[in-house]
Amino acid sequence: MCEATFGGSRGPAPPAPPAPPAPAARYVATFDRSRRRCLYLTYYTDGDTRRRGSSLARLKSLYHDHGWLSPEEELPDFLPVVLEFAARSPERACRC
Repeated sequence: MCEATFGGSRGPAPPAPPAPPAPAARYVATFDRSRRRCLYLTYYTDGDTRRRGSSLARLKSLYHDHGWLSPEEELPDFLPVVLEFAARSPERACRC
């Protein structure tokens, strides 16, 4: 058994976290680690720059102008969020 020191006491090392399930690992490998398949749309136009912040603010403002609140836990350029906005908003809102 592996022994480790934590806070001055000796005891068994904590167990390793479980490996992610196969679908989650595949999702991460496909979308989170691939620049070509990123689900955040402003990443394609602005990359990882300061300019991307203003693009995100414009999208959030567009959503707000049409009475739609994007989820707080996700960036406004996340592809599923953009598609939901397009599907739920009046046609005039889709002509950005």
